[in-house]
This record gives sequence, structure tokens and C-alpha cells, in this order.
Amino acid sequence: MPQQELAAAGNSQLLEMLSATTELRGRCGTMPAAELAQRGLTLPMAALAPGDTLYYDTPEGHFRIEYTLTGSLAVDSEDKDQSGVPDYVELCGSAMERSWAVEVDSLGFGAPDIGAERYAVSTIFGGGFFGLTQVDATSPGGTSIRVRFSMDIFCTSAADSAICATNALIVTLAHEFKHAIQVSGGWNIYQIGGWIELDATWIEDLVYDDSNDYYRFIDVSGSPFLDPQRSLTQASYEDCTWQHYLGENHGSDFMLDFDHELVAGQPAQPAQLAYLKVAEQRELDWGQLWGDYTVATYLSGERAVDGMGFEEGAFYPQARAVAIASLPLDAVQSSLADMAMHLHEYSVPAEAANETLEIEFAGGGGVEWTLRVVFQREDLTLVLPVELQEQSVIFKPEQNVADFDRVAVLVGNSRVPLGVASGGSYTLKISSTPYVERSSMGGFKGRYRPSGSN
Repeated sequence: MPQQELAAAGNSQLLEMLSATTELRGRCGTMPAAELAQRGLTLPMAALAPGDTLYYDTPEGHFRIEYTLTGSLAVDSEDKDQSGVPDYVELCGSAMERSWAVEVDSLGFGAPDIGAERYAVSTIFGGGFFGLTQVDATSPGGTSIRVRFSMDIFCTSAADSAICATNALIVTLAHEFKHAIQVSGGWNIYQIGGWIELDATWIEDLVYDDSNDYYRFIDVSGSPFLDPQRSLTQASYEDCTWQHYLGENHGSDFMLDFDHELVAGQPAQPAQLAYLKVAEQRELDWGQLWGDYTVATYLSGERAVDGMGFEEGAFYPQARAVAIASLPLDAVQSSLADMAMHLHEYSVPAEAANETLEIEFAGGGGVEWTLRVVFQREDLTLVLPVELQEQSVIFKPEQNVADFDRVAVLVGNSRVPLGVASGGSYTLKISSTPYVERSSMGGFKGRYRPSGSN
């Protein structure tokens, strides 16, 4: 639920979604809990009899898991290793310790300051969310985590419900622990909004690479693949591949720097500006970075190529493109939000004539436009970065269109807004001329090498 909708929700609605199972949301309840706290209200607590609350301390020493074996919020009592602790609770403990090991010890994010105590995780939670992190000054580290006593209800339609439930639990704990790290590092999770979910969803795959739980978020409306024209400033779960792109190309420490810059700029600095500042500190050209991100997004699904774009791009949904029905394409004007992209694609017919293109682009003022042209067939992918002069260009690639299955023109708006994304407009025209055989096309230059080349 977007932050604006949370702010408009009544107290009873917030309490209901955090305590009941009437609506299974299958996401994180941290932002609804933060909204509740903003109103001076507390999360509903389960009423348990004395002795019904049990605790498990992880052997590694960082976490205490709270659970019960009685009532409607009881965990499954199965104990295959006969340790005296339910397997579900032990799995919670091991998942939390793995999250600490990867997120803190390996990646370098700052751990919640628990001193000589243990971080509190409770499974006595039956809300419609997988779990949540709440700011709690009385708990070690300043926050505590609640995770649902069972994930089975979210997996009734899964091919293997047991694997589904296990994956849902472990990635939820990795996700929620990142929220704990955010708060301990100084993030104002209420003010920052959906960026906290983008960040925490990104970390899931780094802690549990094989779970791929985030795939379900990028295959929904609003993701960069299904709605590439949507501004990244509306960030949430479905935009997590933005940080996958940054990490895969510039190292996961990019996000460490982002953390530091984000906190340093609060409360006035919007989150998106922190990414830009980190790129500048690393002497990375922001326009090139954003243009390459449009390429990575386009090369998804059936278009994916090993060694180009996202590492797992073949398993992502195929990015939606604006279809070019035929060539030539008369001048069309389009509007595009800041930090968004349009993917124009021409599917080359089998009987296509031998021809080359002339691509004319003119971008509206005030916007930092990027342009990439992609030629692709089964055994070859060429990505041609196009340099703009005063936001405009007439570009004449030498390739014979008939030699490819598709040609794409990727338009990006890389402008980083300080407030609401306003966007801009551009004009695109594509003409064609008969292809003339050349004796040599010379060497290919650019950031991308042809797929399959040495």
C-alpha cells in the first residue's frame, strides 16, 4: 500500500490489517506499523497466559526468538531433530543469524547496537503480512521484528507448498533485518517511504540467492518490466532490480555509500538524490549509468543475453515495449516521467527489405535524456550508445535491419527530481534507406560487446 493510502487509512483499518488474516497482503507490514506509530498508537499484542510464551536463543548469540505452542498463533510443534525446540523456531533463528552474517559481516552494513543483549524476534503474529519491523526503544537495537507464526496460508496454490513456506519465512527475515539495519543507521523509515522496501527486497536475494522470491514482485503492474514508463521515484518492492543493477555493475558497496549519503542528507534530501551523489563521488557518468539501466531492463525474458544486462535477466518478465508497427515511423511525440524509460521496438518481418535506419530524436529542454539502439537476433546482440548534442541527434547506424529479428530504440529520462517527478516530452522519428553493402564496417566500439564475440 503506497504511503499516501496509508496516511488516508483509518485507525481501525490499520489495526485490522496488522492483526487479522481477513486480507492476506503477502508483503511487509513495516510501513503500516510506522504509520500507526506516527499516530501515537501501538501494535495489538496477543494475550497469552503466564508460561505460554517461550524463548529460543540462537547458538551464535545474536537473537532471541519468541514463540508459543498454544492458541491460534502457535507455531507447528514438529521437532524432527528432537532438540526440544520446534523446527519452525530453529529455522527462524538460523535465518536471522544468516541475515546477520551476510548483511553485516559480509556486506558491511551496520548492525543494530544490541550490546550484550539479544535482538528480539517474535513469531506471535498472525497479521495479513509476512512480517514487520517496528521501532521500539525498549528493545535491544531500537527495533524488534515480528514474523508470522506460519507461512502456509500464503502457499496454498504453490506447486510445492512446503518449499514455498520455507522460502517465504527465510526471505522475510532477511528483509525485516534490513529494515532493522536501516533504522539503526539513521533512516527515517516513515519519511523515506517505499525506498525502504526497494532496499529490503533487494537484500533478500543476496542473503538467499536461490529463493528468487523477489521474482513475484517484478512481475506485477508498476515494475520496471511491466511499466517501464513509471518513475523510479515511486519506488517500492517491484523496483528492487534497480539495486541489483547497481550492485552487479558497480559493487554492493554502492548501497553502503548510498546508506551513508541518504542519512547525511536527511531530512531535506530525497532518496533518489543520494544515488546521484554516490555516482558523482565515484566519478560515474549518471547519464551513461541510466542509459545502461534501460538496456539491462530491455534485455530481459526472451531477449536476455549471457554477460549483458541482469545476471538473472532470462528469468525476469520480458520488458514491455512500445511496438513500432512498420517503418518508416513518422515523427511521434511522447511524454516521459523523470527516472523512467520508453522501450520502442520494431519486430523485423521475415520478408524485410535490406535497409538502414536514420533515427531522429529531439528531447524537450530541462530533461537529461539518454538514447540507446539495440539490434538483436538469436546469435548476436548489438547495443549502440548514442551521444546527444543539446538533447537531440540524427543517428544513422550502419546495420542492415534485415539481418536482425528486432531493433529497439530505448529512450531514458535520467533527470533526478528534487520533488515530484515532472518529466518532459520528446519527438522520435525513424526513416529508412536502402542498405548498401560495405567492404568493412570497422571495429565495434562502446560499452557493450557483441554477444558471442571473443
